[in-house]
Amino acid sequence: MPSILFSPVGGTDPISNDRDGSMLHIARKYHPEYIMLFLSSEILAHEMKDHRYTKTLRLLMEKEGFSAEIECVERPELTNVQLFDVFIPEYEALLDRLHERFPDHELLLNTASGTPAMKSALNLLSCFLPYKVTPVQVSTPIRGQNPKSDPKQEYDVELFWACNLDNDPEQYEDRCKVAELNNYRVQFDKENIIAHLRAYDYDAAYRIATKIRDYLGEDVISCLESAKNRIKLRWKSIPVDVRTRLKFSSDSQFRTNLSEYLLWLKMKQERGDLADFLRGLTPAIFNLLRFAVEENGGIRLSDYCVDNTTYVTTRSLTRDETGISYKNKYFDKNGKEFTGGYLMNYHYVNVINDLFRKRPWASSLMKLREIEEAIRNPVAHTITPVDEAWLKQFSVMDGRESGYIVKMIQKIVEDLNADQENLSGKKLWVYWNSYQDMNQMLLDALR
Repeated sequence: MPSILFSPVGGTDPISNDRDGSMLHIARKYHPEYIMLFLSSEILAHEMKDHRYTKTLRLLMEKEGFSAEIECVERPELTNVQLFDVFIPEYEALLDRLHERFPDHELLLNTASGTPAMKSALNLLSCFLPYKVTPVQVSTPIRGQNPKSDPKQEYDVELFWACNLDNDPEQYEDRCKVAELNNYRVQFDKENIIAHLRAYDYDAAYRIATKIRDYLGEDVISCLESAKNRIKLRWKSIPVDVRTRLKFSSDSQFRTNLSEYLLWLKMKQERGDLADFLRGLTPAIFNLLRFAVEENGGIRLSDYCVDNTTYVTTRSLTRDETGISYKNKYFDKNGKEFTGGYLMNYHYVNVINDLFRKRPWASSLMKLREIEEAIRNPVAHTITPVDEAWLKQFSVMDGRESGYIVKMIQKIVEDLNADQENLSGKKLWVYWNSYQDMNQMLLDALR
């Protein structure tokens, strides 16, 4: 992987005691494509006088056969180099800029040059930045503290370079060591992501994950994005391989839509979003009735809808003898002739009462419709909390909680699939633990 280097510059750079200083030694080993030097007031004065830092780097490039762009961040006003707090925001902004410009490069941090405050600031940032960095330490040639010397007022760049023992392959020894530091921000963000996954809050999990995507990898990001789209019922936008891993239905679009919707309802109930869960029963009932009557029973009322809608006209219903029969039996109501309108629950209920009352799923489906009819208007108009206590007050619930409704839906699907009189052989395939398995897959990937 190509690399770039961010380096404060200190008193032992570029060469000290006839050996590379830390800045030069890291550049020698990694051959970065871009080098950003941070120059405080004193260091900038040296660079302005004899260009000792940039000129030595260019001598190194010539010898080692690589090229790098050098940027000097000049801070002539920076004299209080011992103040730790000064460097945190300054370095963070510079590192953000480098990462944005070179997102696919390894970002090396020289944590061995500069004042103790500079080194500490870089070490701390490496533990909390939302993207990957590589903090590099460089030991001294004598494996101890560099000998104290007077500040170099006169510096002969060519002479120091010629006397540098690290230029001799037989004398050179790699003194770089990558610091093994935990990124505490990543750990903190991962724990937040896990908490959001357990609450089925995939939007929040995805937003946090994108901030540390360098640490998570694109597969995790893609799966979280798929989970986010799934909870919004945008399952068609999810890649096929991810759908397979998550055990999606691969059936017809109608049955897959219904399967995913029922899983979404179950997730809403488990999450405790009872208002959404109860409001969501209305389309669930309509489509379960449609599946029971059309897919299981073979009475296809929707064949008489127009333009891929659920709207039925008198003209469409009377185009053949079957449609006329349906109109007379299931659409005309209480002596009032049907003149057009949307397919409704009661149209399918009329079919069930006429033809399918003895089917194993019929009584449960009618009971579920009774519950939905009793609560849909109150839940749509209430502005008070909708919780289990609110739900249990309805006589149709017999004191039961929302889990009873989920079990009823599961039983209806089971009975529909087991119906021996189902001549079409079509089944509603629902893997009820799909969201739990999806969460486990994401948790395993995060860990």
